[in-house]
Amino acid sequence: MDKILKLFVFNLIIAIILNNVSLQAQITDDKSIVGSDIYYWFFVKIKKPSNRILIKHIGREIKSGTLTDFIADHQQGLKSGKIFLGPFYQEYQVKQSQLLYKYVGKKGKVPGIDPELEGKKTEYSFFYIKPFSENFQKDIYLEPIPSRVGSGTQSDFREMLDIGLDFDKLAVGPFLRHELAEKSKFAFGNNVGKSPKNKIDSLRSKRLKRMSKKWGSLKLVIVRQPNFEDSTKYAFRFSTKFPRKYFAPHAIQIISINANYNNFNNSIQSFTLQGDAVIDNNYAVSYNMSRVYIKRFYFDKYRGAKIKGFLFESFIYNGFEMIELEPIYVPVK
Repeated sequence: MDKILKLFVFNLIIAIILNNVSLQAQITDDKSIVGSDIYYWFFVKIKKPSNRILIKHIGREIKSGTLTDFIADHQQGLKSGKIFLGPFYQEYQVKQSQLLYKYVGKKGKVPGIDPELEGKKTEYSFFYIKPFSENFQKDIYLEPIPSRVGSGTQSDFREMLDIGLDFDKLAVGPFLRHELAEKSKFAFGNNVGKSPKNKIDSLRSKRLKRMSKKWGSLKLVIVRQPNFEDSTKYAFRFSTKFPRKYFAPHAIQIISINANYNNFNNSIQSFTLQGDAVIDNNYAVSYNMSRVYIKRFYFDKYRGAKIKGFLFESFIYNGFEMIELEPIYVPVK
């Protein structure tokens, strides 16, 4: 397959995958990126003997710690030719990911992964990075590229991983939660360019903090609508108005909607918005103009259970820092 045909196939696959953005998330109510949650991660080493990136080595060690620990490992690893991948919520997710990287480019069943699991409609999230180096033995840098978090099946991730290597890109994932992929993307975004040690831009920091203070003043409206297409799911219409100068130009905001069914929570869904200076191809909200955002969501029906309300959880980040926002609860009227 020549280079032009490969590029066409690559762009077509990415377009299909990225049009199916994952609607799953799970966010803690901790207000810092440190949090009390324990995450897991591992590393890979790559090489580039020709025009294609090759995965040279997959580390067997599974490391764990907070999100801040992962970011520290990630930053240090790039200096010694290691790309740490994660963080994942559970250790077994790391083991599954290690197998997918190990058998990249190979067709058929991956030993150690249930083929039925791979073919299920479970949504995974992932994104691309573009590493570069003189020899990939040490001092790996990450080139800033537009890479919206996409989603698909485990098979979709395998294909995205394989074809991306032909274009100097490494797929990171697969994550079971959209919000976790975004947090991983934040960690990688902190290390783009020639110097991993980015200094916090004071203007961007002020705008991000101002945005976090205004979050609680947004009017979040979610109204039930008839669902004639699928009787097993509730349909709801979500809307909010972002006022002028709310959305920082370089900010990305992830909003999760957690449906509260009587005495339990389920059907967590999430989506990503971005400021007009971000190049990741999410829905953009202007800084200089107010904008009404509307989206339709679907939640599972359970016998004997009714949705009493929705918990909105969110975090924002730019290329330097991340802020967890106060949760907002909206009862069903």
